[in-house]
Amino acid sequence: MDYLNSIVPEVHYYVCAHHNEVLDLNNPDEFGAFLASIQHHGFPTPLLDWTLSPYIAAFFAFRNINDEEPQSDHVQIYVFDASEWIIDYEQILNLRERTKDYVSVIRPLAKYNPRLIAQCGSYTITNVNNMEDHLLNLGQQKNKKFLYILDLSVNEKPKVMKDLSLMGINEMTLFPGMDGVCRFLKEKFFSKNTVGLGPSGRALVKEIMKTRPTINYFDLHSIDDKKRGLINESLLKTARESMKNDILLRNISEHDTKQSIELKDKKQS
Repeated sequence: MDYLNSIVPEVHYYVCAHHNEVLDLNNPDEFGAFLASIQHHGFPTPLLDWTLSPYIAAFFAFRNINDEEPQSDHVQIYVFDASEWIIDYEQILNLRERTKDYVSVIRPLAKYNPRLIAQCGSYTITNVNNMEDHLLNLGQQKNKKFLYILDLSVNEKPKVMKDLSLMGINEMTLFPGMDGVCRFLKEKFFSKNTVGLGPSGRALVKEIMKTRPTINYFDLHSIDDKKRGLINESLLKTARESMKNDILLRNISEHDTKQSIELKDKKQS
């Protein structure tokens, strides 16, 4: 089904009924505001969300992590140098443009869309299939860097979200309305203080389990920093559950300066 000629008019009909006002889609400002508004309420659009705030970007990066079993060891924040980009490349806003590749930056009016202001929102619109590769390739051609990618450990989520909330960045402030209030209070009263193991952590547990018949002593100082960060309470809990009665895993006393984990065969202890 044609998005612009069939889907958009149908959505427009219902949105106008909701707002009790006819939005002029032939007006570029109103059309942009229309697309931004329906995107913020979950409808697919050609727009890609960005924010002008690195702190709000961090909030959305950590927001949907599965606290019990993260699907990745890191979250990523993409940093797009839009000011440099718009100097070098034409900003095409015609969604029907098919003759050349483009990535255009837009900041539509926040009509009927208080979230856009709260989230310091901006957007890109493009006709290329892989925007990341497109930006990186053109940057190489011009000996510039338009796109930066930052990796943050998922284990930082509890601390980051707490600090952001103290700064006034949370579900309630970014999503004005009752839904945002309830999600904020849910996070406040029921969120976990730790995040479970990511894929690397779970793989490390399996590695320990495979070698457990021959391991008597596991010294944290013998592991690199990346793996050491995975040896935490979550790993101990996971290891205990998987070992059950076969093996005992425990923390050495805090007085032990080696900060080690001892693995003993329960039958020998």
